[in-house]
Amino acid sequence: MSTETLLPPEAYQWHRKPRSHRGPCPVCGCPSEGFKFAALGEHRAVAPDERKAATWLRRVPDPTRPRKYRYEPVKPAPGHHFGMMEKTRNHIVKAARLEAMGRPQARIADAMKVDVSTLREWKTRYATFWAEAAREARQQVVDTVREVAGSDGVLQDVQTFLALARAATTWCEVKGEPLFPKRDAMTLPEFFEEYYLRNCLADATKGTIYFYRLILRRWVYVTGDPALRDIDGRLLTLFRDALIEAQGEKPGSKMSLVTVRGYLRRIQTLLDKAGPPGTRNRDAAGILEKVPWIRPPRAIPPEPKIVPLEHLETVYRACDRMVSPMIEGVATVDWWRAILAVAYNTGLRRKNIFALEWSQVDIGRRLLTIPAAGMKAKRLLIVPLNATAIEHLERIRAPGRKKVFAIDYCQSWFNVAMRRLQYDAGLHCKHHFGLHDLRRTFATELYRRHPEAARLLLGHAVLDTTLRHYIEGERILTGCVDELPQPAAFRGNSNGQ
Repeated sequence: MSTETLLPPEAYQWHRKPRSHRGPCPVCGCPSEGFKFAALGEHRAVAPDERKAATWLRRVPDPTRPRKYRYEPVKPAPGHHFGMMEKTRNHIVKAARLEAMGRPQARIADAMKVDVSTLREWKTRYATFWAEAAREARQQVVDTVREVAGSDGVLQDVQTFLALARAATTWCEVKGEPLFPKRDAMTLPEFFEEYYLRNCLADATKGTIYFYRLILRRWVYVTGDPALRDIDGRLLTLFRDALIEAQGEKPGSKMSLVTVRGYLRRIQTLLDKAGPPGTRNRDAAGILEKVPWIRPPRAIPPEPKIVPLEHLETVYRACDRMVSPMIEGVATVDWWRAILAVAYNTGLRRKNIFALEWSQVDIGRRLLTIPAAGMKAKRLLIVPLNATAIEHLERIRAPGRKKVFAIDYCQSWFNVAMRRLQYDAGLHCKHHFGLHDLRRTFATELYRRHPEAARLLLGHAVLDTTLRHYIEGERILTGCVDELPQPAAFRGNSNGQ
């Protein structure tokens, strides 16, 4: 029911506001503040069936025509919502609810089938009512997340719940309060910050710490951040199932089981460190008497992507079409061909390639020396250079430059430029490759000749890591089977003669 239907009949007739009365008119509700005209003199409310733009109408004597009136519409000022139509009120409530859920304005406008400019008009003209609706919607989002977290309701729509949880975290930070109430006992994120980070990750990289915190944030959203002693198999199962149903990197995809196993492995590591100390767990805190555990999902690693040499050659020839990066003393075509040749002939990780300095390159001894601090396994790596790698490095050597492949852009620029280069080369998108694919190609070709050399040059502690993630088994086995010695009789006719 609209507000106008609650007004008395005399509100739609011409009347005057009592001079002794302060605030809005007691008859029709026309306010005297926040409007273009004061609600004094003769005025009346405009009925819903005759309304176009004004909510109230005011009449004043027309000086150009005796005994005639000039009618002036009274429009609400920005921020005032008295007399708002019920339809507009409902739209604003819905829009504020979608905004509280973290939806951008474009998606809100599409959901409500209005233009973005209409949303801006509502937000400006009815700022007070919008703020009130948004405040209620935000609190409703926070209450919903607090109620659903830690229950099977999370699994009904995992992606929507996680979006609500992220939005609720934002609103709680604005208010200066935690999303979930403070526990009397230590929680898993608190254990990570107060114990595990200081005692077990003293030399960890920023990326490793960020990854742990990312996983723990997802853990808090799904489980409700329970105390360590309250974590059991049910919560671990809920977390595992929520990860399996969560969205992957691409829209519409699911998180890969390999990633799910990685998340669970780090959560299990934290729980083990909170458990009782043992022979293989000497630095455990001993907070938990018994550590909960669930079986992670079985995951088959995808077959490593190997770059055919003809595709690499096609992209290499197309490097003359690139116009950036523009580095003084270095031709752009030589820069691109050098990074492809060095990546293929050394098998270095992408971060090591872009961090490579000329002080680590020994042309005379034909060696690259990567310090332990720059390696994932924190071990010194010495990589021999072949003639092809040395030739390409010599082409881009310029005086005064510290890094070999220094660029003035962020590394995300390289992703876009690499993709554009392969499109220019005429390579289909399904055949596009990156620097890590060249590392896998290097590993496969080297493993065929010497398995232990492949492990050492990749910087792996055990050969199982090399086999599981870097070697294309089909190519290795095909070459071995072709070289299998055959009895002389096998090369004769079918009768063995």
